[in-house]
This record gives sequence, structure tokens and C-alpha cells, in this order.
Amino acid sequence: MQDNTTSKTVIIIGGGLGGLCTGCLLCKEGYRVTVLERHNKIGGGLHTFKRKDTIYETGMHYIGALQSGGVLQRFFSYLGIFDSLQIKPLGTDTFDVVYVKEDHRKFPIGLGKENFIAHWAEAFPEERENIRKYTEAIYAVADRFPLCNLRVSDHSSLEMFFDESIVMPVADFIAKYIKNPKLQKLLAWNNPLYGGDAYRTPIYVHAIINHLFIEGASRFVGGSQQLADLMSQVILDHGGTIVCDDGVEQLVVKNRKIEYAVTQKGKRYAADTYISSLHPEMTIHLLDDPAQLPKAYRNRLETMSNTYSAFVVFLKMKKETFPYYNHNLYFVEDYDEIWNVGQYKQQEWPVGIMLMTAPKSKQEEKWADTIIVSCLMRYDDVRQWENSTRGKRPQEYLDFKKNHEKKVLDKLKYYFPDIENQLESVFSASPLTIKDYTGSKDGSLYGYTKDYQRLECAHVSPSTKISNLFLTGQNINLHGILGVPLNAIITVGVITGKYNEIIRKIDDSKENVYVTIEKK
Repeated sequence: MQDNTTSKTVIIIGGGLGGLCTGCLLCKEGYRVTVLERHNKIGGGLHTFKRKDTIYETGMHYIGALQSGGVLQRFFSYLGIFDSLQIKPLGTDTFDVVYVKEDHRKFPIGLGKENFIAHWAEAFPEERENIRKYTEAIYAVADRFPLCNLRVSDHSSLEMFFDESIVMPVADFIAKYIKNPKLQKLLAWNNPLYGGDAYRTPIYVHAIINHLFIEGASRFVGGSQQLADLMSQVILDHGGTIVCDDGVEQLVVKNRKIEYAVTQKGKRYAADTYISSLHPEMTIHLLDDPAQLPKAYRNRLETMSNTYSAFVVFLKMKKETFPYYNHNLYFVEDYDEIWNVGQYKQQEWPVGIMLMTAPKSKQEEKWADTIIVSCLMRYDDVRQWENSTRGKRPQEYLDFKKNHEKKVLDKLKYYFPDIENQLESVFSASPLTIKDYTGSKDGSLYGYTKDYQRLECAHVSPSTKISNLFLTGQNINLHGILGVPLNAIITVGVITGKYNEIIRKIDDSKENVYVTIEKK
């Protein structure tokens, strides 16, 4: 038996964003961390891959909060890696564009509060004051969450979840301020980024994510794998261990305490504490005796609904034929579809797409080498092939992918009529691909669905009834590149008892960040 047990040892199951952020924070608190990852490289949703010398993102298309003083800039600066990240801010005036085919209108989304208000007010001048009130309102909601602003908390903020203005559905919140029905829908343009549902998603999810993207939106230059590699190095530099291509197959539990983990290759790892960054349902399935957790708890985690998945099309463009856009493009057929991109009839798919061109450098650039197009898709559309093996899928599945690639290209041709002549090659990833590479339940992009009527679905405790098993990742609070690092703070705070102290350390690091920026 391989025994890694020393003082304050931790095994982290899964080397995606959640596992790496949690591992880095624990390393800085003096813990000896071992990360066990089932894939042959670290990163999960941060993975990039290469085809014919071209790098493609898998899921991290753009990121908020990396601007000076932004939450994630401060977080990654505390880890000591921010200055090494290669990032490119999106357009200083426009970071997203929404195109609605119904009336052939294009709506640019402004970066920064005043730009955001000005762009929408130009399109809907009669709503100018309402747009300002709405924008101020989402800023106010976001400001009420201490963690999302890296402020210490006395836990009285939990009372907010009894406040209707915080938990009411997004559509109802928008309608409080905006009268124009088209604008009401347009303001939900980026709901695919958070699994939004007009009458289920609580407003705080919409407000926090919108606030952070409005304040600062960027892309990784050369792909997001760099972030995974930099965090891995933090763990290694603190004496930690990262093991790839050998994920955890079983957790052996006795008297509600894990004794050791068994990997795919039959190795045993023991530690004081175990943290799973996997979907909670998958974590339960790792237990050699799931009954060590209460039945009601297991039932809740196994029956809560999950957000949808996606079909992603990767386009390699002929040299110097397709322009680089320093903003993202959202394309929908009509206004009603903005809230319904994940609720479609099979023959009408895709009802909405998101397109991005990947940057090659931090500098101004004219041409794009690659395009990534993401279209929401239900896992049920590919469920019939879920028991097939990656790389050995049946022909019916391959035909399904080719057919859906064509549907996406047909949609793109309306906006980019010459795209087929500019195209060098095309391939795609389905919800099965996403499930294989991220290990998420049914290829879910954002974990559990956030429902204002069932807030317990949005907040899963990092603690479990197994005394030394904890959870991290997007399923315990907010999701994505913003939520997961913040969730790591919650998990590490519970384990160490130093929640506010960790936040103070991160916040104190911003003074050094600003000095560094000024010197540059």
C-alpha cells in the first residue's frame, strides 16, 4: 500500500479547475496535496487540444473578472500566477454582439457600466432611464454577496436568501424595470453561460455573472490549459503531487471515515482529508459503501436536475480569409428563442448559437485561424450511444455529428454567406465528448440547475456526513471560471476554519498587484 499520510495531508479527486484551485489554496495553508486525475493531463474544462498544429479550446471561451482589481485577478495574484497568464481583453467598447434574425437587428453589448447602458439606450431610447435603473439594480444585487467581492462575512448574508429581490426569477426581475418585451428578452442574451431559465433561475445568479462580464471580459491567448499548468506548478512547488492517467475508482469507508482511495491502476492512497471535485452523484458512486451517507442526502443529490450540455463545432479557416472578432457573437432566430435555446424541437435545432474567434496574440490582429461555435444540446439527443467507447462510436453517431455540423454551418451562412469557401476543415464535440472529458453528469455544463424555489439545489455544503470527505467544484455554489475558485475558498475555509482569514490574505495581495501593474 502506498501511504502518503503525514501531518495535514489531502487527496483531491479530479484535477479540473475546482480541484486545482482548492489544492493551491490548501498548499498555501501548509497542507501536503495529492491530486489524482483520470485523464492523461490536468485541467478538466480548461483542457485545450491540438489538431494539425492548431490549438483549440474545449470549454473556456471567455472569462470575466481579470481586469485590474477584478475578483479573479486578485485570486490568481494571491496564487502568484496572474502575471504569467496570457490574456487578451475583449473590445473596450463591445464584448458581445447579439444578432436577431427576426428583424435583422444587431445589438452590441458595451464593456463597462456606462457603455453597457449607452448601447442599450441607443437601441431602445424610450427605455433609457429604465435601463440605467436595471443596470444599477444588478450591480446592487451582486454587491450584496461578500464572497463574490472577496469581502469577509459575518454569515448574516445568509439572510439574503429570504429576500425576494435576491431570489426572484430573472424574467420577473427584468420586467420590474424594463417595459419593452424585446428588450426584456435581449437582456438575457447570455443565459447559456449560466444555465438560465426565465422563471426558475434566481436573479442573483444572473446579476453576479452579468456584473463581472460587464466590468471585464477577456480571452486566453493560446488557450486555457496554461491556467491549469500554472496552478499545477503551484502545487508542485509546495511539495505536492499530481498523478494523471490514474483516477480514483473507489473510496474505502469505515465508520463514516475514508481509510484510503483506490485508483484505476490499483494503487492505494491514504491521507487525512479527501476532497472530491467531481459531480456529487459521481462521488457517491465511488464509495464502497454508499450507505455511509444518509439515504435522504443521497437521494437529494442523485435526483436534483442538472443543466444542459452542448454541441461544439470547431472550424479551421483558410489563411487570411475570415476576420478576427474581438467580441463574441450570439445568433438567434427570434426574440422568444433567447430564453429557449435549450428547449427546442429536434427538427429546429439549433435555435441559437454562440461564436468566438480565438486570439493568437495580445496585439491587434486582422485574421482568425479558428472559430468555435457552441450550441446548447440536451444529453437525451445522444443518450442512445452513451455505452459506446470514445474513438469507437458507431456509424450512426458519426452520421449524427456530421448532420449537426451541417445544421450549424447552414445557420452560420446566413450571417457569414461566404463561410464555406473560407473553411479548411470542420469537426465537432457532442455532449458525450463533454461527459468523457469533464466527467460531468450527462455532460452538464454548469452542474445542478439553480431554482429559486429550491435553493438547496444551488447550495450544496462542502461538508458531508463522512467526517473526512469534502466537496468542491461548481456544484456547491456558483459555477464556471468565476464560481469555482470562490467555491474553493468555501471548501478550504470549512476544512481549515480560516474562511475569513483566507479572504483577507487574498484581499491584501491586491496592493502588491496594483504596484506590479504600475511598474509595468
